[in-house]
Amino acid sequence: MKDLINEIKESIVFLGFIENGHERVVGTGFLIQVENIFHLVTAKHVVENNFENLVVFLNSKQFQKPSAKPLKLIYDGGFKWIRHKNPEIDIDILPFLLGNDDKVKFIPDNLIPKDLSEIHELIYVFYLSYQPGLNDLKKDGGVNPIIRKGVISRMNNDNTFFIDGSAFPGNSGSPVFLFPTPIKINNNGFM
Repeated sequence: MKDLINEIKESIVFLGFIENGHERVVGTGFLIQVENIFHLVTAKHVVENNFENLVVFLNSKQFQKPSAKPLKLIYDGGFKWIRHKNPEIDIDILPFLLGNDDKVKFIPDNLIPKDLSEIHELIYVFYLSYQPGLNDLKKDGGVNPIIRKGVISRMNNDNTFFIDGSAFPGNSGSPVFLFPTPIKINNNGFM
């Protein structure tokens, strides 16, 4: 489990601004790989009103502080946001270029559910994100997300669900994972 957590941590990026030489984080994102292309995934509300000056903070192989990549440069380079057909869904995806000095990984495919059949109430989840007051990009030596746990508290008819867990500004855009457990519950009870 420890190796899995460390791998997931390296897929996390923070989104924010550089103001007067200081980093200010406003959200979290993560990287996935689709057809050998990295993609940044985050919450739509993190990027839609802040896009012009928003940067992505990534860990760097050679430095004790993160590198900062302006999103506008990637967007101006011809990449376009991939948005859900339902405008109510708060997710944005952008093809994302990585440099040789970036120390990041992508979330493995086997951790991304292909359908929602395993998700139901009382399933524990965990998520990794930026935490105001706890994360300091300079002091921590880069992007070092906090890990929190929650539980699926409600399933809706449209396959959306609620998570009962702590949430703070800066958590938006965090990936959510099913908590590994040897106990499975099906229609016949515990397995």
